[in-house]
Amino acid sequence: LSTALESAGYVEMTVQTMRRFGVHVQRTERGFCVPAGQRYRSPGRLAICGDWSSAAFWLCAGALSGEIACGGLDENSAQGDRAVEPLLAQMGAQVCRAGQEVTVRPGALSAIQIDAGNIPDLIPVLAAVAATASGKTHITNAARLRIKESDRLRSVTDTLRRLGAEIEELPDGLIIQGKPRLKGGEVSSWGDHRIAMSAAIASLACEKDVIIRDAQVVSKSYPGFWADFEKLGGRITTL
Repeated sequence: LSTALESAGYVEMTVQTMRRFGVHVQRTERGFCVPAGQRYRSPGRLAICGDWSSAAFWLCAGALSGEIACGGLDENSAQGDRAVEPLLAQMGAQVCRAGQEVTVRPGALSAIQIDAGNIPDLIPVLAAVAATASGKTHITNAARLRIKESDRLRSVTDTLRRLGAEIEELPDGLIIQGKPRLKGGEVSSWGDHRIAMSAAIASLACEKDVIIRDAQVVSKSYPGFWADFEKLGGRITTL
């Protein structure tokens, strides 16, 4: 590695999977080494844990609007985005775990400090929650968000500001001053699936409708997102 490792959880997921298929990966001072001459072999039957990145949108929705439970979420998963569970609890949401099911209910939300280094994909939706949390939430170590599907520091700032949030964009982070409610409005998805989904979750804290342009971009990671939004009680009109 020529630079510091970020999003380490995703690398760990890869290493764990390689090992389950019989390939040895060595950790070194500079990164990782895969000895030559190895062969992948079937490990037999595998159980794949749920996707914390997708579940995060519903867990955050639970913190803003009403009780939501998500199943299949392994607390020992290598996925970095499992951090959404303790972060929501730290913000004041009511978080309860029973086996692999996590339930989140609204609570008195307060601002916190969030290091985005290993959880960049959580920042758009956590920023939506922070927009209604009392106090100033500081998101740091987030420069990597500028090289995602959109410049997510810019797109998150633009989206939440258009919805009425008080948010400041920094070179490598965000400062969000929470308020009880947002006003709603029209936003762009920026061609970015996580921005579109985060705007949908932010709508739960808005007084008026939210219009999301190019909302179909959610198909990149979560084709059924809008159907699930409706199943949970959300109201959608396609323009």
